[in-house]
Amino acid sequence: MVSKTTPNKKPISILRDSLSKRELQVLKLMAEGCSDQTIAEKLVMALPTAKSHVRNILSKMVVDNRTQAAVQAVRLGLI
Repeated sequence: MVSKTTPNKKPISILRDSLSKRELQVLKLMAEGCSDQTIAEKLVMALPTAKSHVRNILSKMVVDNRTQAAVQAVRLGLI
């Protein structure tokens, strides 16, 4: 597998740059164990919007579930 990095950026910085500020907020709440409904309520957004952010995060982090995303986020210092 070929790494998608540039000479000046490490993979962590690419991942951090690819996640929006709002996605980082959602990721933090995911790591705290919040449901989509709780995320929507805490961040004052519609439930479909919260679900969309979760899907985007999982895709960008190339993980299969919320637990993997939370573990990777902690390991990489994203949250």
